[in-house]
Amino acid sequence: MTVRPTNTMLQGDRILNEPTIRCPSCKTEIKLNESLAAPLIAATREEYEMRLAQSNASMAVKEKELKRQQAEIAAAKEDIGNQVAEQIKLERAGIASRKRARQNCCFRSICTTRTRSLPSSRRR
Repeated sequence: MTVRPTNTMLQGDRILNEPTIRCPSCKTEIKLNESLAAPLIAATREEYEMRLAQSNASMAVKEKELKRQQAEIAAAKEDIGNQVAEQIKLERAGIASRKRARQNCCFRSICTTRTRSLPSSRRR
């Protein structure tokens, strides 16, 4: 059974569309009224609703996967941030230690120089 395009019928100043089907056996066209078209409309509606439900389920799975990936990325960013902060902390501690050592060295050098330049009676 094949559904043919609707025939247009003029009734007063309104145009009515009457869908027709062609019988596969006798090839006659049968006008579809509501009682004949209802099962076809219901079957078509059911098919589209099923497709829509499958599409929605597929989208939900994809959305869930994207949220999981976003959570992984956020966790990785936080981990990298923590690693960078720890590395900065270590570098700052090293810089401060080297600066203190350099200052102590300079201080000792200055003290030694001044001590040498003082007369021997004032060195105490």
